[in-house]
Amino acid sequence: MAPLAKPAGGRQAERGRVALALAPTDGRRYNRRVMSAVVRLLVVAILLVAGVPAGADFQAGVAAYERGDYKAAYEEWLPVALSDDAEAQYSIGILHYFGEGFPKDFYMAQL
Repeated sequence: MAPLAKPAGGRQAERGRVALALAPTDGRRYNRRVMSAVVRLLVVAILLVAGVPAGADFQAGVAAYERGDYKAAYEEWLPVALSDDAEAQYSIGILHYFGEGFPKDFYMAQL
C-alpha cells in the first residue's frame, strides 16, 4: 500500500487549515477573548441576580407595612436585614419600637 500524499507545504499548511477551521485567529488569543467575555457575562449575571431579589423583597415588605400587615412586612424584611441591608434593619427596629405586629420592645428595637 502506498503512503498517503502530504499536502503541499507540509506541516505548516496542515496546521494552518486546522487553525482556520477552529478559530479565526491564533488559538491562545481567541481562547483568552472568549474566556474574558464569559467571565464578564458571569459577573454581570451574578450581580444582577443577587441585587434584584433583595430590593424586591424590601419593596414587598413596604407594601405589606402600608397595608397594615406588619407580620408579613417583618417576614419580608428579615432575610434582607440579615444580609446587612441597613434600611431593612431600621424598618424592623421601627416595628419593634412602636409595637406594630409585636409587643413594644425597646431592647429589640435597638438591635
